[in-house]
Amino acid sequence: RNELLEEIRNYKTLTESVEEPRILLVGQITAGKSSFFNSLNSVFRGHVMLQAASGYGDTSVSKQYRTYTVLDGKDGRKLPFILCDTMGLESNQQTKKDNNKGHVPHMNEFNPKAPITRNDRRYREDPRLADKVHCVVYVFDANTVSLLNQNQLKKFKSIRAEVNNMGE
Repeated sequence: RNELLEEIRNYKTLTESVEEPRILLVGQITAGKSSFFNSLNSVFRGHVMLQAASGYGDTSVSKQYRTYTVLDGKDGRKLPFILCDTMGLESNQQTKKDNNKGHVPHMNEFNPKAPITRNDRRYREDPRLADKVHCVVYVFDANTVSLLNQNQLKKFKSIRAEVNNMGE
């Protein structure tokens, strides 16, 4: 365990323009995306942290695109990555492509009826490489993974296809 923690603490990217790779957490409502961040944060801080709001219900607790840094409890320095928390997939009509490509700013309010567009003043027209998502983590509730319906599976496949095409 300590070896893995040290590897994470000392991680260095191979690209100078990206000091902190962005890791996008994707999952259905109540899958545990915010709880995953809180757990990771707790491990490195050395005590229980509840920085990201989390809960259980029919609607997503996360209403904004949020970016989180994790601080190391040993010396309080930032760890070399950023976690990006999103609204649960069932109710989020906003395309993940905008999140992945860095167009959506931190603290952007999700509105399924009016997703962010190029005309929005908050939309990042030309995001830097450091603003883009570099890794996607799918978060599932192990107790409900067998209950995923075809529409949910289609959304996950769509996100995977978008992410796979980003490197081209």
